[in-house]
Amino acid sequence: MKKRRAISGLLQVAMIVGIVIVFAGILFAFAGDIFDAQTTAGSVSLQKILVQGAGADSYLSANVKNTGNSEITSLDVKIMLDTDSATSGMQPFTQTLSPLPLAPGMTASVHALITDSAGDAMAVRAGTEVAALIEASTAGGSRMSEPATVRAR
Repeated sequence: MKKRRAISGLLQVAMIVGIVIVFAGILFAFAGDIFDAQTTAGSVSLQKILVQGAGADSYLSANVKNTGNSEITSLDVKIMLDTDSATSGMQPFTQTLSPLPLAPGMTASVHALITDSAGDAMAVRAGTEVAALIEASTAGGSRMSEPATVRAR
C-alpha cells in the first residue's frame, strides 16, 4: 500500500496567511489612491496672515493658497475681535479673499482696514495675540477650515 501525504496543517496556515497579506497589499494600494483623492479634493494652505497697526487704524492682510484639486467657491478669513461691545459674545471681523472662484494651485488675498460693526476703524494694540480662522468651501460642497494665531504688529 502506498501512503499519500497531504499538505501539513502548518504549511496550510502559512499559505493562507501569505494569500491574505498579498490581497491586503493590493487592496491598500488601490484604496489608498481613492482616499488620497477624497481628502485632497478641498484643501487650503495659509501662506501669510498679518494684523498691523498704522496710527489709530489696524489692517488685516492674508494670503491663502488652494492646495487641493477642486475649485474653491467661497473663502473667508475671520479674526476673533469683539467688533460690537454692545452685543454679548465675540463678533469676529470677517473678510472675503479674492479672486473667487479660486482654481487649484492659485492664491487669494485680502488687505482690509479692521472695522467694528458700525464701520468705524478699530485699533489692535501691538503684541496682542489674535485667533484667526480660514474658512473655505468647494463647488462640490466640501467645507474646510484652518485655524491660526497671529500677533499684532
